[in-house]
Amino acid sequence: NRIGDLEMKDGDSSAAIRAYEQASDLYTEQGFFNNAIALCSKILRVNPARSATYLRLAQLNARKNFVGEARRNLGEYLERMDALHHREEGIAAVKLFADQFSGNPDIRLMLVELLRAVSREQDATEQLEKLARELEERGDASGARKTREQIAAIRTDEDLPEAETSRRPDPM
Repeated sequence: NRIGDLEMKDGDSSAAIRAYEQASDLYTEQGFFNNAIALCSKILRVNPARSATYLRLAQLNARKNFVGEARRNLGEYLERMDALHHREEGIAAVKLFADQFSGNPDIRLMLVELLRAVSREQDATEQLEKLARELEERGDASGARKTREQIAAIRTDEDLPEAETSRRPDPM
């Protein structure tokens, strides 16, 4: 942290960011998540366009079980990756994120919401299927059933436009 601050005073923001990232990694390894989060915030003050830092913040907040903050940072990460025309890379990273936190169903549901927000219904359905299996493995039959109902609702929503167009009278 101090090295990064000294690099900033010297005017070398790239070196400062590298130092802050190293310190954040060390804090994370030691379990000092608040310190790691603070360093990520410093990084974003120096360079708000660092997309990877938003993903890092989401991971740190998820480890602290701050799902709302994790959701906000993941959403920001996906928006930035989309703006850089790296949507697929961003979605792959968020899927990996959800797999890393598979013990927290809220994280997977958050991913489903994000995927649906960018019209990725098939990916959202796959994530819900994973969640249903995870819930069944934990013995939560009720949660698994509700999740499967969500899957059915998404599939029904996908079929609606086709069904509506097939009911329209033929113009000829």
